[in-house]
Amino acid sequence: MNFGMFLRKILSTYSRFFYGRYGHDGLNRFISCLALVLCVISFIIPVPFIHIAIFILFAISFLRSLSKNFLKRSSENKIYEKAAKPVKRTIKYWYIRIKNRKTHIIYSCVNCHSILRVPKGAPGRTPGKNPTGTSAENSAGKFAGNPAETPGGNPARTPAGGKIEIKCPKCGAAFIRRIPGL
Repeated sequence: MNFGMFLRKILSTYSRFFYGRYGHDGLNRFISCLALVLCVISFIIPVPFIHIAIFILFAISFLRSLSKNFLKRSSENKIYEKAAKPVKRTIKYWYIRIKNRKTHIIYSCVNCHSILRVPKGAPGRTPGKNPTGTSAENSAGKFAGNPAETPGGNPARTPAGGKIEIKCPKCGAAFIRRIPGL
């Protein structure tokens, strides 16, 4: 028996064992990561009884992945995902904001909470400085300043200077926000 056949036999046995089991999901990943973080902390700061908590967390994660009760595990995962969604959204928002801080202004839609990027220094952002002579529209909204100074400005649709009218491409909601720095 060569090594390749040996590996195939092990993988076949492994897949037969996990057939009908729940497997790994988002809650299991969170529990495992929490146990690893606690493990690293226990190496740095010796806290009594933290090893028991680490063992219990790894056991919960392992037993959840071996469970055959799909309905209960999936409902637990839905509860976790619902609780973790605002935290994940906030982390994603700040990551995108830091990543694009030099080129874009980041806004969040008031209706669907999707993240909208508006380019900095686009034509119409600073009144009177439009070297290209192009329209002030971009993917997320229209820059609004003095209608006479903003190309294609419509006094009925553009608010007072230093503000921007943004239309969400996902849900179509329009809202007005202040441009930072103006």
